[in-house]
Amino acid sequence: MSIKEHIYDYLRDRYLMTLCTGEGQSWGASIYYFVDKDLNLFFLSPPSRHVSDIEASNKVAGVVTDSNQPIGASPTGIQFSGTVGEVSSPKVLMWFFSTLYKMNTEEKKLTWDNYKNKLISSKIYRIEPTYIKYMNKELFADTYGIWKCK
Repeated sequence: MSIKEHIYDYLRDRYLMTLCTGEGQSWGASIYYFVDKDLNLFFLSPPSRHVSDIEASNKVAGVVTDSNQPIGASPTGIQFSGTVGEVSSPKVLMWFFSTLYKMNTEEKKLTWDNYKNKLISSKIYRIEPTYIKYMNKELFADTYGIWKCK
């Protein structure tokens, strides 16, 4: 399995990231996301501090990890940097909402009625990573899984 495939599997099995935005005064936001096979990360957001930061600068960084790892163990997780922009492609928008629906099939909390007011003011964003570091000593021993995307 390639490093890219390992990274995809890790990101696909999770759904919450810390997104870091802003120049000068940085900001960290917890964001639900989806990943595609190209390792792009997609998220939905209403107007907010991180959206204001994104409008000022498209450069972002972030982390995806499991906070339930034991203290003292080698941490496993993803660190990335890249660029972000609003999604306008109808094909990508359909994929996003289809993925959202599939992930919601058991709990049924993400209904159209629950989200239509939020969706009207929200936008979908795509993060295109330029660099990804996968910390996983079981897979990569004394190195990291590095993926230079661009």
